[in-house]
Amino acid sequence: MHISSTEVDYIALGASSDFRADGRHAFEFRDVIVESHLVPSVSGSSRAQVGGTDVLVYVKAELGPAQGKNGTEGVITFTAHYSSVTGLDNEVRTSNMLNAELEESLNRLFSEKQAANLERLCLLEGRVAWTLLVDVTVLKADGNVLDVASFAVRNALLSTLVPHVEVIRGEEGEADEIEVDDEPASRRLLLEGDPPVFISVCLLGSKWMLDASQDEEASMTSKLSVGVNSSGKVCGIVKAGEGALEWDGLGDTLKTAANMGVKIIEGLRKVQASRAETVGFFA
Repeated sequence: MHISSTEVDYIALGASSDFRADGRHAFEFRDVIVESHLVPSVSGSSRAQVGGTDVLVYVKAELGPAQGKNGTEGVITFTAHYSSVTGLDNEVRTSNMLNAELEESLNRLFSEKQAANLERLCLLEGRVAWTLLVDVTVLKADGNVLDVASFAVRNALLSTLVPHVEVIRGEEGEADEIEVDDEPASRRLLLEGDPPVFISVCLLGSKWMLDASQDEEASMTSKLSVGVNSSGKVCGIVKAGEGALEWDGLGDTLKTAANMGVKIIEGLRKVQASRAETVGFFA
């Protein structure tokens, strides 16, 4: 998105005074709305909205070869795309670049062992495991897309249901026998644990802020997206933007991001516990 230098100066000046166009303070999040169980034909689904940013995630579970060093893990892999109705001006960065950036950030975060218990996806060591294909669709973009996508991803993964599967190891030279119970009552939640979410902080002038709007992101010099779990542990960091980082106060800023991640996950847990279709909460 392109904005004029005058607009950039105005946004940066407001940030320096802890004033934002929508009335928020620097470290204040917009309302978070999460919907669950939207697509019955897939294994798991969720939709998250923050401000004007709207992201839909669905998960398809398929059987595939076991992965990992000892063949004891399954796989979580992401594909992402921006809908044609997002309203983004992609003259500078094509939609393919945006898709790749989002995919890379999510795949990188969930490749870390603390992000998800991939061993829980394994059905028969060295042979068969679940592969989770996670599709992320950005329906509308109004800033902070990565964070919002990660909220929907966490909710969708933890609500993913799979049928009971029994794998009988085949004799040497023979294929394994796989029996799938298609009865709805046999389905179980696949993942347990504490998938992280991203919390991004953007630097405008000399001021860091959370949950940047589209105009604020267009004005930023740097952005750090911090992967955080429910205990506030940092699981990964992704940097964007060409500007140099201002190290003064960065430690406190990252701590603020981690604390916000804990609050967001508390809200997402309430969604999971209630199994309600739509839940909104303040960060």
